[in-house]
Amino acid sequence: FFDRDQTEENYTIEGDIGWSPRRQLRLSVRGFGGINSGTSQDTEKIGASANVDWAFRIWRGRIRYTFSDENDKLNQDRRKIHYLLFEAIRIPF
Repeated sequence: FFDRDQTEENYTIEGDIGWSPRRQLRLSVRGFGGINSGTSQDTEKIGASANVDWAFRIWRGRIRYTFSDENDKLNQDRRKIHYLLFEAIRIPF
């Protein structure tokens, strides 16, 4: 719910690119950014992620790294997030 004099603007941009050098392997990179401004919040967020997906017989796997930089101008709070994910999945017959 908004008050009568409350305003808010959102802008987001995203882009990604992928490459499969082999049938069992896929590499991808993604970038993102956004601005959320108004009377109740004023934040900026930018980041990037990189993925490696692979498959071998009954196994599938993924390694993902994500970096995000979030800046809250109203609360004067800034945080940088590093996220690393490793997955190994066995597909039953």
